Amino acid sequence: MAAGASDVSMRAVASALGVNAMALYHYFSNKQALRQALIEKAFAPLLAVRPRLARLPTPELRLQLLAKTYLLCAARALPLTQHLAHRGGAPLATVFSELFEQALGNPTPAPSHAVLRNVLVDFLHGAALAGPGSAAKALDAGWPVLMAGFSQHLAQGLRTPV
Repeated sequence: MAAGASDVSMRAVASALGVNAMALYHYFSNKQALRQALIEKAFAPLLAVRPRLARLPTPELRLQLLAKTYLLCAARALPLTQHLAHRGGAPLATVFSELFEQALGNPTPAPSHAVLRNVLVDFLHGAALAGPGSAAKALDAGWPVLMAGFSQHLAQGLRTPV
């Protein structure tokens, strides 16, 4: 699903897949259900990261695991990621926000964290554009810069508003 995917019909998707449109409707009631299934499949590793985050001792390590996991998903499903960046992906954004707060060690979202979360997501989307082969290198190269920007707030436990 590219950026203009909302303009694509179920019939067009079925044609691109070489199947009858009714076959798609057998599994998905509408385009939104198909889109949600694609998101769940592409970003499934993100849901599985929650217990692993709990075992890491520092916010920096937890953020790095979250970032690497999200980036892996985003780079592998780049057209879907681009679609979500343009059109929004509310359920996925909610999951990422919850995981971000878990990585910081906070049980409830803090409004001051939104800026830091958005900086991280924007950086990860930019790195994903490099493609699966180069995205991890982009993350590794940019991670020290991100952490330098986050360090003041991480040292304070991210309790101070940005």
